[in-house]
Amino acid sequence: MGSMALVRHPDRNTRNDSNGNESRIEHPLLEICLTSSKGLGLFAKQDIKRGTRILSERPLIVLSSEDIANYSSLKQRLDDLTTVEHALYYDLSDNKELTDDEVRSRIRQVAVESGKFRRRPDGLNIFVQTGTKAHTTFKTNATSMASDRGYSIFPLYSRINHSCRPNVHASYNASLGTHTVHAIRDVQAGEELLVSYIDCAQPTQKRTEDLEKHGVDCWCEVCKRSPAAKQSERRRHLIFDLKRGLSAYDGNHVKGRRTPDRLIPHNPTEAVAAAENLVQLLCEDGLEGMDLAFAYRIASKYSLQLGMVEKAKTYAVEEAEVELHCLGTETGHLKDGNAEAWLKRIRWTAEKDAVKIRMCEKRGMKEAKKAEKKADKKAKKGAR
Repeated sequence: MGSMALVRHPDRNTRNDSNGNESRIEHPLLEICLTSSKGLGLFAKQDIKRGTRILSERPLIVLSSEDIANYSSLKQRLDDLTTVEHALYYDLSDNKELTDDEVRSRIRQVAVESGKFRRRPDGLNIFVQTGTKAHTTFKTNATSMASDRGYSIFPLYSRINHSCRPNVHASYNASLGTHTVHAIRDVQAGEELLVSYIDCAQPTQKRTEDLEKHGVDCWCEVCKRSPAAKQSERRRHLIFDLKRGLSAYDGNHVKGRRTPDRLIPHNPTEAVAAAENLVQLLCEDGLEGMDLAFAYRIASKYSLQLGMVEKAKTYAVEEAEVELHCLGTETGHLKDGNAEAWLKRIRWTAEKDAVKIRMCEKRGMKEAKKAEKKADKKAKKGAR
């Protein structure tokens, strides 16, 4: 997800602003409830169908990667918020482990340079405490919008907890200018919404290492020690290897990490077989997000290379369905990379091939008629 979100700490459902107004987040499908071990979370108030867009949230604050370490930039954004928005921001959890003496020193320097606290050391301390909380709140909840768009705070999305078997997919939609969350499978009323903060299609050890960077100690159904979790672990190892091999075959190599040759398909036939295997494993393990769309794309792409147009079209339709459930219809920002564009190309190829087939059939029928006429003439001559 590219999120910087960290541990979710218990906090309140509501908060009063400086004027005594209550700032509760209302949503027709969702409610904020306290979980047994992860603080607050988002829960479905009613059944939610697969593909439903649950959230489409505009950013509260946006900072570039360079500005995250610059408290002056954050303070300026906070000063621009309304009273209610300010309350929403400070109602979010903050992981105090994300601060250190260097951060506090930079914040203190901003206060000293302002010249407002020369005769008020108590005010200076309050400024540093407030600034430190603002900084850690941002780092705890900030989400990557895109590689060139920086990081942002989405208050309601920040309530969604992590799972290695998520039931929602989240991503920033540049076409809408919002962070969207879609149900990737049916969600029942009372069920918690869960998203993956990391690439969860990998073994437990790698997931644990990635989650440690986010301050998360995961005990979801995939991570806890149980017979079902052991079966999932075997599948995740296979999924991880298949993804690496297919990505390398498709020309996408991970920087600084060489993919073993044994994992990389040698030809389109092997690539299709590996993608089909990946599809099966992802579905068996309940991973129905964009990893599944990737597997369908590979299967479609190399089926087309092998001349199996109908098979390529079938997989392209499957990819488009998964992408629709994960991202919705507004995917213009993906340009030619979206599934619908690929499906159109496959259909165009299929129609082109169908025309060729019809032309060949007509040509064959004409040649058959000519041959039949020749045979009749020959037969008549022989009869004379």
